[in-house]
Amino acid sequence: MQVKSGMVSNRSLKKVVKELIDDVILEIRGIPDFLLIAFTSKYKRTDYKRALELLTQETGVKNLIGGTFPAIGVQNEVPTTQGGAAFTFKGSEIKVQRPIIYKNIRTKKKKFITEFPKIYNTTKAKSKIAFILSTGPKLQPNAMEQLKLLDSYPAIRYQKMFNVLGSGLEWLLGKQGLGTGSYIDELLNYLAINNVSELIGGATFDIDLENNYQFVSDFIYSNSLVGTSFSSDTIKFGHSWAFDKSEKTKEYSITHKLKSGYIQKINGERANNKLLQIMDVQSDIYNEFFEKFSYANALYLSGIKEEDGNYHPFMTANHPKLKGVVSTLPPSKITEDPIKAELFTQSGLGIEKSAYECVTKAAEKITNPKFGIFINCANRLLIAGDKIAEENKKLAERLGDNVPFITLYSGCEFSIFSKKPKYTTVSIHGLVAGK
Repeated sequence: MQVKSGMVSNRSLKKVVKELIDDVILEIRGIPDFLLIAFTSKYKRTDYKRALELLTQETGVKNLIGGTFPAIGVQNEVPTTQGGAAFTFKGSEIKVQRPIIYKNIRTKKKKFITEFPKIYNTTKAKSKIAFILSTGPKLQPNAMEQLKLLDSYPAIRYQKMFNVLGSGLEWLLGKQGLGTGSYIDELLNYLAINNVSELIGGATFDIDLENNYQFVSDFIYSNSLVGTSFSSDTIKFGHSWAFDKSEKTKEYSITHKLKSGYIQKINGERANNKLLQIMDVQSDIYNEFFEKFSYANALYLSGIKEEDGNYHPFMTANHPKLKGVVSTLPPSKITEDPIKAELFTQSGLGIEKSAYECVTKAAEKITNPKFGIFINCANRLLIAGDKIAEENKKLAERLGDNVPFITLYSGCEFSIFSKKPKYTTVSIHGLVAGK
């Protein structure tokens, strides 16, 4: 089995693609069976289109899938924030399903949840796993103004009614391209009950919540989901996930919330001010982040302790225009009773440690790794700073120095493990393939 991955940093996407073709893809003798392409997210749409056309024309590859991300990494390299990466393989050991595309996935889910389980279950191979990339969040200029309705007295007093209204409002915002990725929670649960037992995926993303794109062959899409699946009788697919919870600081209760994940009250008080008070952050300092830095810089990590003792991590954002708090809590985690949550800190060292934990768990039943695909939260990139290179070294250390892998820094990360969905944020999900 031939496997290759590589990365190029350059302001010119044309130069990036030419180097990837020469130094990575053409190193595979013959037409690759699979090609994963990732570009950083600040080029023009026309640049991506020309790049994909050049890739397919020069390589002849049919099974191409990919998207745009704020950063990308591969083995033995510091992740780039301007450039592209390719991961590719060829060999009879793994069968790849022809990539599929589902447009307007936030608002038109029916076709995907009907068709994809059938595609996944066409093979009876011993080991198989689905791989999907879905559209990530995009912030519209008036999005927070629209959400202010969810702070109103009727929205708090009549939650059941506003759960319906909130869903309708999110549908409208989702149609425009906002969303938080929480619609993935619904998709994962449906796939799991329809025998999609193993899956890994993430959201294409721009750190400033601007445009993000998905690729199939030489076509470019937005607001869509692309996917495929791998199956084999000789190769094992192991996968796992982890997140950094360096230190638990304080506990709090979510006392009023909507199914959309919008938190109205914490400890019985308006959520925005109360959460900032719990975090010991002054509101004027916090609000500066929305003026001078990317939206992602102003997110904070919390966790809900689940029945098995593990945590479900989620992010919160206190926007100055809102009295409540925007969160990434998925609908399946919104219970009727007050939700007990815990606030966590994170660190570069903790992120490095959790990455090693993820790859170790994913590879624990694999003695001879062939490759890895990792979906890593873009916020972890911001938190780790220059320690992000150490995180990649930890992945390489566990896989083996010469084992190709690719890391996509996404807008949300998710998996299905033995028919159990796991939709998270500020985490790393890993797929390891081998004997």
